[in-house]
Amino acid sequence: AANDFATNFTATWPLYDGGQSWHGWQQAKLGRDAAGQALERMRQQIIARTTAAYAGVLLARESLAVVEAAMAASRSHLAAAEARYGSGLAVKSDLLQAQVRLADLQQQKLLAQSQVEVARSALNAVMGVPDPVRFELSSRLEAAGAPEGELESWLATARGQRIELKELEVREAMAREEIGKAQAGHLPSLDLIGNYQIHTEEFDGSANNYSVGVVVSLNLFSGGASSAQVAEAQAARRQVQALRRQMESQVFLEVRQSYTQTASAFQRIGVAHQAVAQAEEAQRIVANRYSSGLLTIVDLLTAEAALQQARTAQARALHDYAVGKTDLRLAAGVIEPGHSTLPSGPPVQAAIAAAQIGPWPLIFEAVGTVKAETASTVSAKLMGTVTSVAVKEGDRVRRGGVLLTIDERQVSAQRQQAEAAFAEARQAEQAAGAAAEAAAAGAALAAATHQRYRMMLTQESVSRQEFDEVDARFRQARAALAQSEEMQKAAGQRARQAEAALAAARVSAADAVLTAAFDGIVTAKMVDPGDLAVPGKPLLSLEKAGGHRVDLRLPEAYVRSVRPGQAVSVRVEGPAPVAMEGVIDVVAPAADPGSRSFLVQVRLPAAGNVRSGMFARVGLTVGEDRLMTIPASALVRQGQLTGLFLVTSDDIARYRLIRTGRHLGDRIEVLSGLSEGSRFVVNPPAGLVDGARVEASS
Repeated sequence: AANDFATNFTATWPLYDGGQSWHGWQQAKLGRDAAGQALERMRQQIIARTTAAYAGVLLARESLAVVEAAMAASRSHLAAAEARYGSGLAVKSDLLQAQVRLADLQQQKLLAQSQVEVARSALNAVMGVPDPVRFELSSRLEAAGAPEGELESWLATARGQRIELKELEVREAMAREEIGKAQAGHLPSLDLIGNYQIHTEEFDGSANNYSVGVVVSLNLFSGGASSAQVAEAQAARRQVQALRRQMESQVFLEVRQSYTQTASAFQRIGVAHQAVAQAEEAQRIVANRYSSGLLTIVDLLTAEAALQQARTAQARALHDYAVGKTDLRLAAGVIEPGHSTLPSGPPVQAAIAAAQIGPWPLIFEAVGTVKAETASTVSAKLMGTVTSVAVKEGDRVRRGGVLLTIDERQVSAQRQQAEAAFAEARQAEQAAGAAAEAAAAGAALAAATHQRYRMMLTQESVSRQEFDEVDARFRQARAALAQSEEMQKAAGQRARQAEAALAAARVSAADAVLTAAFDGIVTAKMVDPGDLAVPGKPLLSLEKAGGHRVDLRLPEAYVRSVRPGQAVSVRVEGPAPVAMEGVIDVVAPAADPGSRSFLVQVRLPAAGNVRSGMFARVGLTVGEDRLMTIPASALVRQGQLTGLFLVTSDDIARYRLIRTGRHLGDRIEVLSGLSEGSRFVVNPPAGLVDGARVEASS
C-alpha cells in the first residue's frame, strides 16, 4: 500500500465584482455613522431627562419654601387670634379656624418634603448616581428671558439638526448602497486564484505543485433572484423615505408644541409675577384691617391662601418654562449640557454676619385718617339767593375775609320796616310823654284847687255842692295822670321793642355777607352763584392753617399700652410717603360698643407735609417680641424674588430666597428662609454671584 499525504493552499483575490465590495464598504461606514447618531440621540435624551429632573427638584424645593413661608405667617395669625380671643375681641371659631389652617399647612409641608426627596431620587436615577448621594443645587427657578428665535427658525433648525432625521438620512444612503449591491449581481466577476499543493509519503516537501489562474463568472441565469434583490432594496429605500417624511412631520409637530408651550409658560410667568404682587398687597391690606378689627380671621386666611396659591403658580410657571426650553431644544436637536464651574480669581471681599434672633419692640400698626385740628363748615343763617362766591377749593383766607354774599334785598326791606316802626314808636313815646306832662299839670292844678276849697268849706265860704264838684275834678285829674303815666311806659316799651327789632334787622343784614372765622384754607365748595342758601345747609368747608392729627381706632387689647403724650411713629402714604413722629393727644375713655375699639388722636408736627383725608399708618409700641432681623442692605432683589447670599462652611456664596416682613428702621424682619446662626453677606458687592468664593473683609 502507498501513503499519500496531500496539503492544499488556495488564495482568491477579487479583481472585479461589479462594485459589490465597494457598496458593502460604504454600507459599513454608514452603519458606523448610524450607530453614532443613535448614541447622540441617547445622549440628548439623557440631557433632557436630567434637566427636567433637576427642574423638578427646584420646583419641589420652591414649593416647600412657599409652604414654610405660609406656615410662618399662619403661626403669626394663630398668635394674633389667641390674643384677640383672650381679650374678647374674637369668638372661639376664629381661633379654631386658625388652628385648622396651621394643621393643614403642616400636612402640606410633610407632603412637600416627601416630594423633595422623591425629586432628588429621580434626579439621581437619571444621572446613574446612588440614591444616598445628595447634591447641593446652586441654581434656582428663574426666567432668563423670552424664548429665542421665531417658530420658523426653530423648524429650519430641526430640519437640519434633529438626530432622528439625520439617522434616517444615513439609513436612506445605506438603502441606496444596498440597491447598488443588488444591481451588481447582474454583472460578471473576475477573481485571481492561486493554488499550492503538496503530495508526499514522508512529509519531506517533495512532489509539490502549484497553479495560478483567473476565474471569470457570468450570471447568465439566476431565476430572477438578482432582480428580486434589486426590487427588495428599492422597496426598502422607499420605506425609509416614507419614514423620513413621517418623522419630519412628527418633528415639526413636536417643535410647534414645545415652542407654544414655552411661549405660554413665559407669559404665565409675567401673569404669575403680577398675581403674586397683587396677592401680597391684598394680604397686607387685609392683615392691617384685621389687626384694626375691621375684618374677620376668615378674610385673613383667605388672603393668605390666595397668596400661597399665587406663589405656587409662579413656581410652576417657572418650572414649566425651564422644562419647555429644554423640550424645545431637544425637539430641534440642538440640546447641549450646561457647565457650572467656580469663578476663578481671588475671593470676593465682603462683610459677613451671622443671623440672630433678638428682642424687638412689638409694634402694632394702626391705620387712620389725617384730619385738621380745627375745621368748620360754613352755613347761612338766613334764606336767600347766593349772589357771589369769592373763594374756591385750595384758596387761603384770612380771618374776616369775605367768603360769599347772599341777596339782601329782603333783609334790607325788613331793616327799613324796622327803622320806620322804631321811628313811629319813638314819636308815640314822645307824645305819651307830653300827654303825661299835661296830665301832671292838670293834676297839680286840681290838687291846689281842692286844697283851697277844703279850707273855704271849713270857713263855710263855699257850699257843699261846689266843694263836691271840685273834689270830683281832683280825682279825675289824678286818674288821668296815672293813665298818662302808664301810657308813657307802654310807649317806652314799644319803642324799645322797635329798637330791638331794628338791631335784629341790622344783624340779619350783616349775615348776608359770610366771612372767615380764622386763618385757613378752603377745602370744599358746595355752592355756586344762583343757588338758594338755606339755614343749616353746608356751603363751604374751611380748615385752620397749621396742625393736623390722625384719628385711629385702637383695639381694646392694646389700649392700656398707650397714654397721652406718648411719642409714636407715623407714616403718611401717598405718591411720596412721609415719615414723621407724632404725639398721642387724646385717648377716648370709652370704647365703641360696636367694634370694641377706642378712639385715639395723634397730633402731627406743624411742619409735616400732609393733607386732610390722607391714609396714615401709626406704629404703637404695645410690648416686646423676639424677631430675626437683617440689615436692609443684605437683600438682593431679582425681579419679584427677594433673597440674600448665604455663606457656606467652605466660604462659598449661595443665593437663597427668603420671605421678609416689616421694615424696622434700617433692618428687615425675616419670616422664613433663614435659620439662626447662618452666615450671610451684609452688603453684597456688585460682582458677587452664586457660587463665588468670599472672604470676610476687615
